[in-house]
Amino acid sequence: MPNDGGVKIGLFHGMFDKNTIAFNPPGVRAVQASAEAAGFEAGTKAEPGEGPAFATLIDPDGNPLLFDQH
Repeated sequence: MPNDGGVKIGLFHGMFDKNTIAFNPPGVRAVQASAEAAGFEAGTKAEPGEGPAFATLIDPDGNPLLFDQH
């Protein structure tokens, strides 16, 4: 997986129902809030609270964007 400045980006084909791009940011909940404020559709929302989480957003073509903090 390429790594640029501490954020890992993964491309998955065949592992999920749709083509998915995955990001491993340090703050999933902040990314989710910012993306939703910018108009991205939520897929799976991160659980409230602190600690590791994941969320998905849907891009304009209907593909999920996975944000996974583990």
